[in-house]
Amino acid sequence: MATVRNRIVLAASLLVLGWSPCALALNPALDVSQYAHTAWRVGEGVLPRPVVAIAQTPDGYLWLATEAGLLRFDGIRSVPWQPPSDQRLPSNRITWLLSARDGTLWVGTDKGLASWKAGRLLQHTELAGRAISKVVEDHDGVIWTTAGNYATNKWVLCSIRDHRVECYGEEGGPGAGAIDIYEDTRGILWAGTIGASVERANGLWRWKAGAPKFYPLPPKVNGIQGLSEDNNGALLVSWPGGVMRLSDAGEAVMRYPFPPSMLQVQPIRLLRDRDGGLWVGSLSKGLVHMHEGRRDAFAQADGLSGDAIWTLFEDREGDIWVATIGGLDRFHDVAAVTYSVKQGFSSSRINSLLASRDGTIWAGTSDGLNKWDNGQATVFRKRGTGTPVSPEEGARTIHETNSPELPSGDVESIFEDARGRVWFSTARGVGYFENGRFISVPGLPGGITRAISTDQQSNTWVAHQELGLFRVPSYGADIARIPWANLNHRDAPSAMTSDPSRDGLWLGFVGGGIVYLQNGKIESSYTTRDGLGDGQVRNLHFDHDGTLWAATDGGLSRLKNGR
Repeated sequence: MATVRNRIVLAASLLVLGWSPCALALNPALDVSQYAHTAWRVGEGVLPRPVVAIAQTPDGYLWLATEAGLLRFDGIRSVPWQPPSDQRLPSNRITWLLSARDGTLWVGTDKGLASWKAGRLLQHTELAGRAISKVVEDHDGVIWTTAGNYATNKWVLCSIRDHRVECYGEEGGPGAGAIDIYEDTRGILWAGTIGASVERANGLWRWKAGAPKFYPLPPKVNGIQGLSEDNNGALLVSWPGGVMRLSDAGEAVMRYPFPPSMLQVQPIRLLRDRDGGLWVGSLSKGLVHMHEGRRDAFAQADGLSGDAIWTLFEDREGDIWVATIGGLDRFHDVAAVTYSVKQGFSSSRINSLLASRDGTIWAGTSDGLNKWDNGQATVFRKRGTGTPVSPEEGARTIHETNSPELPSGDVESIFEDARGRVWFSTARGVGYFENGRFISVPGLPGGITRAISTDQQSNTWVAHQELGLFRVPSYGADIARIPWANLNHRDAPSAMTSDPSRDGLWLGFVGGGIVYLQNGKIESSYTTRDGLGDGQVRNLHFDHDGTLWAATDGGLSRLKNGR
């Protein structure tokens, strides 16, 4: 099946291939800011007016509803849709869209409902003059809609079977006040209501199976809108300050609270994507995204086309579309994911990185040492030295003490030795993390440490920019220092690694060149005269064949078997 992501230009020719609903989706472990984001803004060519509703027809095209007509969108350009000359919509001010399973496109307007199929546009005269706020299709193929008047807030629930329209709640009773509809995975139809005034009780109609039942809820501006369900099939209702969960007894309990800064936000749209992520659209503060016990926000300040959200939609690829007062946004998965302060790191400036053997990621930043483990960031730093942390950042844990061993400021180098100790260097010195404790190593100076490594005897080597190379014995003996002058180098190394086949170290330098060091002496050296790339040596790495690779400013160099 052709899709919007692929411009949908090959839709007709690819229909025979079918479509797999599980082919692509969003990674539920990620925040909104980690997805690829594209925004089309009103007035920039694609969108003449704000989009208020979205549908996707079997040919893969997106249909966009605006207050000035209907647009067909292929992911690159939009084309205004016009019905045949002898047919017309009830109004050009479109309020809702639904693409039914039989290929019919249902178009709700502020003056009635129409359906478009096989080149024929049909108006449903029983709903003429009524505004349509929502249209859904149930498991049995019955079309349900809410129809009414925005001025009087008098709304009813209507069903359409075989083109026969039947409305409920005209004189009060079941169906009265229905303004939003949702069918859950059990086939139960729910209708959120709105009263003629805020003082009148709003609530939910449970429509099927069984006789209609009403669950009253506290008054809510704009009525009960924004319905979905959780992983257990319980009904969810968007609510000021979060998302409520309706219990089997009909009691609404706050299940997913918003961040403290958004407690007064008025949510109006709710979407649970196919991977369990919950998307909440608000009237003034953009998106709130809830997933795997975490919550994050994305608003106009983050790049969203607008802070007032009209609708949320998930297409067949699992991409999420957000229509705002300022445009249209799409979020989809990416091959490369970025982790930054939004995910709980103390700083987005990463100086060094370590993937430890237990699967933990350690990052040395400009604001302390960070650990990433199972989606949780932990920051280690000295108390009072770092950027203040908002209590909203639930993905971050801060460990701050006055212990002199705890790192503060820039963490330059990180290394894991054979015993599983994580070494780190800061301006204050060098230490390691072992069994939940930070231990400083006396005799190792602070300042800029370019690299840390170990040899086959489990000795730890620390390359200090100015003072030379320090050897920390595995047990007992004193720390030894080799000044850079002893190695005939005026500049400090920028990379270091141990040799897996010999008891020695390889050093790459800022000014270029690499050397092999054994027993404190240079055994061999390589420069551009030997074919090494010129400029600073950025990294050194042995592959499984024993080949040494050197990354330099002039390219990637290979030394077979370290020679």
